[in-house]
Amino acid sequence: MNLERSKVKANLPKKGFVEQEDRKHVFYHFHHDGKKTHIRTHVSHGGKYKTLGDDLVSKMAKQCKLTTKNFKGLAECTLSHEEYVNLLKEAEEL
Repeated sequence: MNLERSKVKANLPKKGFVEQEDRKHVFYHFHHDGKKTHIRTHVSHGGKYKTLGDDLVSKMAKQCKLTTKNFKGLAECTLSHEEYVNLLKEAEEL
């Protein structure tokens, strides 16, 4: 279940995540109804992370309060912003 880092970085902002860079990582904080939520994840700038392996995808999914399958859908734009918000509400994360 590998994901391309470039695809994740390009698509998370389309789903309501706001990007914030620092020296080592790119952080993404989920915003809903104009407010920053507790949901966040990050990816490394490191060259060895051009493809995110199963372990990293799983960690990012947990940080985003999703199953690995749903996170892959979020990152590949097969899961819409509205569907993501509904999943978060069902899980009582929003």
